[in-house]
Amino acid sequence: TLAGFNYDIYVVKTDSSGDTLWTRTYGGSGWDEASSVLQAADGGYVVAGQTTSYGSGDYNAYSIKIAPDPQAAERCPSVQPVLFRLANFPNPFNATTTIVYDLARTGFITLRVFDLQGREVAVLKDGFVEAGSHRVMFDGNGLASGIYFMRLDAGGITQTRKLMLLR
Repeated sequence: TLAGFNYDIYVVKTDSSGDTLWTRTYGGSGWDEASSVLQAADGGYVVAGQTTSYGSGDYNAYSIKIAPDPQAAERCPSVQPVLFRLANFPNPFNATTTIVYDLARTGFITLRVFDLQGREVAVLKDGFVEAGSHRVMFDGNGLASGIYFMRLDAGGITQTRKLMLLR
């Protein structure tokens, strides 16, 4: 429970007249928030968002697959975190930016920054990290204005994002 409240995800399916066809609630003991809902090819739905109910106790990303008719389903889907996410803010940045990354599993990671020629300019993390959300400050002081790339390697998967340093 967060401050004595339980914030869950409430999904409502209506017909073209606005009448409720079905409702479902998903979530755990913490804060659960949906940020997008998409209809799947099979007529079901995929809900994505963030939660503090599962994982490290900090915010974690999740996705839920809902059957086309959840009333017929005997079992509700569980919240599944994404493998990992990599982002930064602000971008473009002047001197410093905050890099955030989410890991679904505990393990060894490397988080590095490269210039346009592929030269490594910074190693922000190289080691064992717990599952969950993490933040790292990248300080571009001493670097020229331009495009850089941050790269997260974790569990055999690599994700790269562009950084823009403006002076």
